[in-house]
Amino acid sequence: MLMFVLYSLLTLMGYQYLEHEKQTETIDYVDIAYPFEMAEWVLTMNMILSVMVVFKHIRVSKRLALLLTTCRMSAKSLCSMLLVTLIFVTGFTLSLYIGFGHRVYGLRNFTTSFVTLLFSVFNEFEYVDEIVNANRVLGPGILLIYFAFVDLILVSMLISVVEEAFSRAQEEMRSNREGDKLFDSFKQQFIQFKTKYIRAKSVAKKGKRPVPCL
Repeated sequence: MLMFVLYSLLTLMGYQYLEHEKQTETIDYVDIAYPFEMAEWVLTMNMILSVMVVFKHIRVSKRLALLLTTCRMSAKSLCSMLLVTLIFVTGFTLSLYIGFGHRVYGLRNFTTSFVTLLFSVFNEFEYVDEIVNANRVLGPGILLIYFAFVDLILVSMLISVVEEAFSRAQEEMRSNREGDKLFDSFKQQFIQFKTKYIRAKSVAKKGKRPVPCL
């Protein structure tokens, strides 16, 4: 609700500023676009928070809450691995920035180098040829060590940690003998609907019974 109110205020502010700029000789389109852009950012965050609220309600169902249980059980291990990964990526960021920042556009400063290496975990690293051309010995060596750690060690450890937590979450779900409240509720509603439908159908058939001739 608060995010929607903030979105409405920013949009109203943008339109008020637009009307004000129309009365001037020169219109500053950058200042006009800023409130609307901020409103779009607020609406984007509101959509993300709305999705997170759904996870709050699916905890009623044990089957649907399996993902949340897995994340809860693997949280400590994942945070530890995340810290180690950030330290590792920071070290290689400094290494590549110092050695190739003056030659490779994607490594032109520390922030860009860090983002480039971090996103290379999920996507293809697009500056391999430039680094290799800059130094045919040091470049491939650094990239080989980095991707060996990221692709072979880190990903394998992440999969093993999540898989172990998922197995424990499944065992916890099986050991809990209480029924699934959400599915039980759907089942009861379906039975009630089916019962009402059968009764209505039987009443309709009785109403269409032909009247005997006297």
